Amino acid sequence: MEKKAVAYAGSRQAELSDSLGFGVDGSVWLLHSKERIQPWAAKLFRADKAYCRERDCYLRLREQNVENVRGFAVPAYLHHDDAWLVVEMTIVRPPYLLDFAGALLDEPFDFHEETWEAWEMDRMEKFEDRWPEVKKVMIELEYHGIFLSDLHPGNIAFE
Repeated sequence: MEKKAVAYAGSRQAELSDSLGFGVDGSVWLLHSKERIQPWAAKLFRADKAYCRERDCYLRLREQNVENVRGFAVPAYLHHDDAWLVVEMTIVRPPYLLDFAGALLDEPFDFHEETWEAWEMDRMEKFEDRWPEVKKVMIELEYHGIFLSDLHPGNIAFE
């Protein structure tokens, strides 16, 4: 993935800096250039489906002028490239909300009740006493038509 990141940065007249993280869907890299004061992030995806979900969520959030959700900063959309499967965004600091690759737009997930119960129990364990606030974040996102399933402390960071 690093070779792809270097090539992509070059295509944008930018320089690749540090890796900001990686996961199942792809990797996130820090970019910088002489033309921009602040560095920014580029998320490179491995597959179309996750890329399209994330791109479309960021476009929705931009369209609805959403900069934060219940006090959690959301990276601002900067650019996307369908050929490279890349979404560029600003860098945020905690508290923040990241990663929409597993989200659905305008339709909730169609899971059986038992699956939802198991999912919620797992999230309650991961977030402990902060789970009620995470649920409120989910509800606010649903108001914007964004339904999340991939929730963990790496995606929703508290201060």
